[in-house]
Amino acid sequence: MPVKHYLIINKCFGNEEYAIEEDAKKAVDMLTQADIEYKLLKDWAKSAECLVLMAESFITSNQLFEACERYKLAGEMYRKLIETNLSYAKDSISCYECAYQCAIKESKFSKAGKMASEIGKIYDVSLADYDNACIHYQKAIDWLETENNSTNDISELIACIYVKTQKYFEGGLAFHNIAKKILDAGKIQSLASRFIYKECLCLIASGNALTAKEAIDEYAVRPFFTSSFECKFLSQLVQYVLEKDIDGFEELMHDLDSTGRLDDLSCNILVKIKSLLKTDVIEL
Repeated sequence: MPVKHYLIINKCFGNEEYAIEEDAKKAVDMLTQADIEYKLLKDWAKSAECLVLMAESFITSNQLFEACERYKLAGEMYRKLIETNLSYAKDSISCYECAYQCAIKESKFSKAGKMASEIGKIYDVSLADYDNACIHYQKAIDWLETENNSTNDISELIACIYVKTQKYFEGGLAFHNIAKKILDAGKIQSLASRFIYKECLCLIASGNALTAKEAIDEYAVRPFFTSSFECKFLSQLVQYVLEKDIDGFEELMHDLDSTGRLDDLSCNILVKIKSLLKTDVIEL
């Protein structure tokens, strides 16, 4: 039974006589078997404990790659439990942090970036600790960019946090930077449209409708954007906002909803824009 394996392993690691390489390997083999059996029982916490013990053994023998992998897997096991018990978030973060440190020591910077990103997601989604989420997302971006990896998906997560915390101007700048990266990289330009769309929505929500109009006009010289749904929608939206036409705004929202393009983020921003229209807090 797994519990028997687990008690044996604790004894092995607690006794200095087992510090020689041969017995350490036997201990890891037993831990591996215990981990498999705990997974079959869906006992994620015990599985994670086995993986952490394995990682610690690999650290002792300076096998950083193996240690990193076990810490990462332990983080994943604890993460499965967060939804039912939030206290496991701390354990999951701790394991990912150890994996992150191992990755840096072995100069695996892309891996370090991925671990930092996973930590950020726990702070963001599970704990709603947006300050720590942004700190770790930025660490992820910094490490990933050292090896020329795309970081647009993580930058978008930061932009979304700005929206969730009603920092619309900062969100607009973050979406602008993503769009600029796509355009500067010469990638499929139409991919930039959705980020331009969110950039301009954020600018309007921050009370800077004229700045948004200028941005729309600037992007509209590009053929990929001028014929897009996003350009047509934003042009109508900014017109209604500048004219303070609430009826036109609500009709436009109805049309947008019927297209199935109204995602949660856009909806939240548009609700803010509507509230600004009603209070006249709009740049004219």
